[in-house]
Amino acid sequence: MKKRIFSIVMLIVLVSSLVVFSGCGKKEKTNVIKIGVILPLTGPFSAFGEEYKRSINLALENILCEKKIEIYFEDGMGDVKSSISAYKKLNLQNNPDIVISIMSNVCLALKPIIEKNNQIFFAEVSHPDMLENNNGNIFRHSQTSIQEAQIISDYLKRDNKRIFCLVPNDDYYSSLISELNKEQVIYRSFTYNKKEYTKNDIQKLINIINNEKDVLLFLGGYGSELGNIIRDSRINGYKNDIITSVSSFILPGVKEFAGDSFKNIYAPYFVLDSLDIEYSKVNQKYLNKYNRQMPIYSLLEYNTMFLIINSLNNINNFSINNVANYLINLKKLNGVGEIMIINKNGDINPKLQIIEM
Repeated sequence: MKKRIFSIVMLIVLVSSLVVFSGCGKKEKTNVIKIGVILPLTGPFSAFGEEYKRSINLALENILCEKKIEIYFEDGMGDVKSSISAYKKLNLQNNPDIVISIMSNVCLALKPIIEKNNQIFFAEVSHPDMLENNNGNIFRHSQTSIQEAQIISDYLKRDNKRIFCLVPNDDYYSSLISELNKEQVIYRSFTYNKKEYTKNDIQKLINIINNEKDVLLFLGGYGSELGNIIRDSRINGYKNDIITSVSSFILPGVKEFAGDSFKNIYAPYFVLDSLDIEYSKVNQKYLNKYNRQMPIYSLLEYNTMFLIINSLNNINNFSINNVANYLINLKKLNGVGEIMIINKNGDINPKLQIIEM
């Protein structure tokens, strides 16, 4: 009798062990789709990151998803080291199916890690290398430096103009200047590290430009940094048009710090259909919820979430491959104020045109 009881107990223990260990090393299948978002929520680009966070949250509130979504935000502070740490924490604690991030230096560093972990990656950056050797799981809903350089060069060549460039020494502007060089529209180019240029540098630069015919000033920077350079350029006697980039206005403060010097400023910018009824509705909801106007790049991120949710609603069985294949085969989706064209390489490039800011 004791032997029989002992045998039964051992059988129960054995079966229990098999149940416990059969799940080890495997991701448990659930109906929850996890999205991890790495943004600069503190640091110099925090205003940019917060706008993205607001638009993502607004999209989740307003767009019906037939599957349950869990969203996890991590602060990457806008630098590579912190963003990789944020991703590792996110992956360890939540193991997301989809990852979203911004800023070229960050996304380029995250790319090989996310590819290795077989996750969908929406990298909202302009750097031309972002989709190089894409494994099929990486997408980008953003302008590219190639696209931006083409718009700027077409604008300049129309009047036989060239540009004298003063830009920050970072990945975004490095790639843009490289593409503009290919278009042969750069007269001379200088880079600076943040807050290291002086008024004397600006004065020397303006003296050179004012002595050259058909050369315009191209200024790069972000927020107040760019505003100060614009102001100093005008103070030192530069009166012609100033060209800048799409990303110059991702941080607030350009107009405020430039003051009365903010005039005749031209830049490529996103072309969205402001007559679209949904465009007006989403902008109003953003204003009501956050008591602030919705930046255009925030609306683009809203549309990224619309694209993701649309794919989840239209695939029966969730898997990374199914989502990636659906997105590529979709080819086109009408978003809010934007028709998103999904290219085979994963690019989704909004339309751009030069406007006076």
